[in-house]
Order: sequence, then structure tokens, then C-alpha cells
Amino acid sequence: MKFLFDFDGVLTHQTEEAHRVRELFEKKVSDLGHVSPAVSGALFAQAEAAMDQKPERHGWMSLGRVTAFANEDLFIRSNGIAALLDQWAYEGHLQLRDALASVRHEGLENFTALAQLSYQEMVHETRSGKMQPMDPKAGPLFEKLLSRGHEAVIVSNSGTDRIVDLLTKVGLPAGPHGTDPAPRLRVRGGAKKFELGPDSRCFEFEGFRIDTSRPTYESIIREELPKVVVGDVFSLDLALPHYLARTEPVTFGGMNLFLRVQHYTPEWSKRLVRESRDQSSTLHLLTDLDQLSDFIERQAP
Repeated sequence: MKFLFDFDGVLTHQTEEAHRVRELFEKKVSDLGHVSPAVSGALFAQAEAAMDQKPERHGWMSLGRVTAFANEDLFIRSNGIAALLDQWAYEGHLQLRDALASVRHEGLENFTALAQLSYQEMVHETRSGKMQPMDPKAGPLFEKLLSRGHEAVIVSNSGTDRIVDLLTKVGLPAGPHGTDPAPRLRVRGGAKKFELGPDSRCFEFEGFRIDTSRPTYESIIREELPKVVVGDVFSLDLALPHYLARTEPVTFGGMNLFLRVQHYTPEWSKRLVRESRDQSSTLHLLTDLDQLSDFIERQAP
């Protein structure tokens, strides 16, 4: 049986890393935008308040559409802040307009690019050992999964090198997808799950329009044909396989989809999983990796 895993927030605890991204991002807006830390902090607070008021309208953006919602995880929160700062600057907010001009003078296109730079700096800090985000239960989980003859593939927006580095540090036999010979635990980083196609393809739940037009991620799913998908962000990780199971049941029906629940997981996505009555795939809430280990115990190789 083939298992497809997301990485950040599934096999890691992302809180420390995500808070560091936000900290770096806010400081860069202050330093490169030439505004005081107090002003930068106030702008971030205003953006967070707007996102909290209407999370269904804000978050990570792709082609002008929300690809993952502001309240789905902590990394996405920083992306949502960046998107709002960009929007407000383009709409003529005086402080942000001037700050954006200063940021561009430094060679960065917008606040979204500044947030991405902050994320990359966090990645380097983690690699140096400053943060250790791996869930300690991930190692035993994969040892059991692989020893029983199952196949595991990690498909993530994070870079392959970051993921392989963190996995090998906990003793897991991870290697990049496409290498020869193939590693026992394949990693497909840079999966661009966030990248939406030109034509929106959505379903709605409690006012959240969840887009399933994700061509890069879809090509990976069609290539891998997993029986189990595990992710912590419904929009990015599970919405597309859920859609494919409904629309192409001969090929994709019968998948087990696990939403890894963290302290930041929004109630609407948990309700979506609990209330699903779709017979083409089975949705589960995963509050602890031990539950997945129990699931593996019950599966034939």
C-alpha cells in the first residue's frame, strides 16, 4: 500500500518555525520598509484582525485566488499577512505604499517576496540546528510502515533538501525522488500544491470555497496513485484527492484521507472531515501519529 505524506505540520511541529518566520518577516518590513517596529507591529496586527474576521477571504494567494485559507496553518498566516499588505499598498495605503517602494529599492517585488525570504532564512536556521521540529513519533512510524512492506512518499511544498536533511537526522532512509536506486523513503519536495490552475474548480463548505484546480499536485497524485494521503491543511493536501476520488472512483476511489489535527487546525475543516458522507473516500481526523501507526497495523502490505 502506498502512503503519501505532507511534511510540515504532519511530521513536524511547525509552531516554533512559523513564529520565527513571522518574527523575521515583521522585522524585515520594518528594516527594509523604513518604518518603525511599532508601525510594523501595528500593520501586522491590523492584517491579522482582518484575516480573523473573514478567514474565508484571506490567505495564501495564487492567480488572485485563495489557495489555502488564513486560519489553516501558521505558515499560511504569514502568507496571508503578506498578501494583505500587498493589497493595501496597491490600494493606496500611505505607509505601506512608501514601505513597498523601499522594499522594491532593495530588489524585492513585494511583501509576499519578503515573506518568502523570511521563510528561507528560517530554513537555514533549522538546518543549522537552531530548531528541531521533527515529531519524535515520526521515526518509529516510518520504521513500522517500511518494515511491513508499504511504500511511503513525502510530497511537500518544502524543498527536498530540507526534508531529506531533517529525516536523515532522525535516522530515516530518505532520499530524493528520481534517484537511482530509489530510496526506501522518497521525497518529492517543491510540489507546488499551492499553485492553482487558470480555471477555478471549487467546492464550498460553510462559506469556504476550496479550490481543487492544482495541476502540479494533480500530476503527482496521478503518477503516484496513493491509497492513503496524510496532510494538515485540507485545502492544500486533501481537497484534491478527495475531489479525484469522487469524480474518478475507478482510479482513485477507496482512498483513506487523514487530516492531521494541530492546535491551529480550524474548526470548519475538522467539521468537514467529521461530516463527510462521501462513499468514494474515507476521511479521518488524526490527532496523534500513534493513530496512524494503529491503522498501519490493520493493513495488509
